[in-house]
Amino acid sequence: MTGREIELKLGKSWVIIKSPEHERCSCAVIGCRGWVETGRYFRGLHRRLDFIGDWVTELGYYWAATDYGTGGYPIKAALRSVRELVSFLREQMGIERIALFGVSMGGQIALLYAIEHPGDVCCVVDVYGVADLEEEIKHVLKLLLAAPLLAGLHGIRGLKAVLKFLSDLREEFGGNPLLLKLTEDYRRYSPLRRVSSLETPVLIVHGAKDQVVPLSLSMALLEEARKLGKDHLIRLHVVPEGGHDDETILRALPAIGEFLREHLEK
Repeated sequence: MTGREIELKLGKSWVIIKSPEHERCSCAVIGCRGWVETGRYFRGLHRRLDFIGDWVTELGYYWAATDYGTGGYPIKAALRSVRELVSFLREQMGIERIALFGVSMGGQIALLYAIEHPGDVCCVVDVYGVADLEEEIKHVLKLLLAAPLLAGLHGIRGLKAVLKFLSDLREEFGGNPLLLKLTEDYRRYSPLRRVSSLETPVLIVHGAKDQVVPLSLSMALLEEARKLGKDHLIRLHVVPEGGHDDETILRALPAIGEFLREHLEK
């Protein structure tokens, strides 16, 4: 059983806030959605992670999520929207400790936010997040060359969807990702390139058989942290046979719950 929920607009973004039935501490988890609905924007995108939100409130924490106020691949707008939501939870609701829970593109957003605003959040759960844009683009281009219809990919349906993904990246960061002509922003908004600034504990959850965002990206993030002496901040939880799907998240919930309790209830 969960408590009440409210829906409101903060700036340009719609957000939802769910209250726990039995609050165990003044803590909240903010959900960061991924690149869904082939980048289309419509009301309700802030509810894409409701199944996680219900689980979070059962743990006794508040849950909040934002639609970022736009479609595409909206990293910059998302970071602003999360900042507004953090401020609201702190100033209007008295929330003391906040965790970020990001899925796919949302994992990238959650990591970037923690890097840029380390004092705002106490931990990050990054579920098969896009750790590096350049490597993800290379991966997608290889898939395009190997299988134009991308028949086996969960969540991306065919050539048009992938081209839309690349078009959204071009709209957000410039350059021409289809030709691997990338601007500096592709590096600036890639967590892998900014691990040196990471000060927040992170749990990475990744499926071993993820074909959309390969496990190698999360492995590279962990390896870079090791090189910089920051491996104590990052844990990697690999889900055997897991893909780029909700089932991978569900199978990792025990590990995620333990991580949240460790860092939210200090």
